[in-house]
Amino acid sequence: MLLALVAILGAACFGDDAVPRDSGDGPGEDSPPVARPGDADDDDSAPPPADGSINDEPDDGGPAVVSDEPPAGTASSGTGSSGAGTVDLGIGSYCWGRLCVDKIGHMTGKDALTLGSGETFLIGGPLTSISFEELMVQVWPLPNEPIADGPDWIAWPGGPTIDGGLEVAVSSPFGYTVNLPPGRYLVSLFVRATGGGDASYGLMLEVVEPGEPPPDDSDARVEVLAPIEDAQLTIAESFPPQYFVQVTSGQPNGCARFARYEVARDGTAIEITVYNTIPADPNVICTLVYSTTESNVALGSDFVPGQTYDVRVNDLKLTFTAQ
Repeated sequence: MLLALVAILGAACFGDDAVPRDSGDGPGEDSPPVARPGDADDDDSAPPPADGSINDEPDDGGPAVVSDEPPAGTASSGTGSSGAGTVDLGIGSYCWGRLCVDKIGHMTGKDALTLGSGETFLIGGPLTSISFEELMVQVWPLPNEPIADGPDWIAWPGGPTIDGGLEVAVSSPFGYTVNLPPGRYLVSLFVRATGGGDASYGLMLEVVEPGEPPPDDSDARVEVLAPIEDAQLTIAESFPPQYFVQVTSGQPNGCARFARYEVARDGTAIEITVYNTIPADPNVICTLVYSTTESNVALGSDFVPGQTYDVRVNDLKLTFTAQ
């Protein structure tokens, strides 16, 4: 089914009789920060902080959430896609726990995710482990110039949204199929957590012709299986229960990069394959720096209570009994 694309100009906290802080008229239009007590003394001419936020302060009337910061998220290209890889989502405006933060625009990371028209990307990371009351997405052409940028973020202005540009993928609750012509786009994701807390996330999307190589150095790199340091099963408190595997994968040297993971299931057997990329040229000299990447892999909720399931994560095995 087509996912309704809606206006998300910034996250807002809601109480029983509260209204969103943002009152823009259109889905992609920019809106100024909302004045709050104490804002009159702020120096609007000062540059934005390192994370792109305009202001932040506790919200004494907000709903209780365990953390005062929304969970991180990633976007990954699917199996057989034109661009293999994973990028971090930018975290935009949010109200989470007792803290509200307004960002200066739609926030993304530094890297774009490359996909072919008709291909699917998956939302992952700790973001997918929380229970949602609401999850909405919108997409528009990437503006020519950002508002500002930092070491690991870019702030973008809004723009006219594209109806039908993204479609919910049938195969995954966190997957979206791209129905867009080749070009560069900005994707904005808005989530409202069950029990309180909402946040917006951003992603740069590079759409190419299906089968076209990514417009970067992907031709100079090859995929290899990642070494697995640890894998732990987690269960979200929802109905029905949602199952996840928290995977710690290694990058054995400075040249290795985490690429992606994929999940395959056959009855009670589940296989998670985690990939790195390394230079295709074996003569490349790499620093001896070992790093790790955390991936929160969603398994879904289609499990029979009392049934035992086997999970293989590359060369590591674990079992669990469904609740």
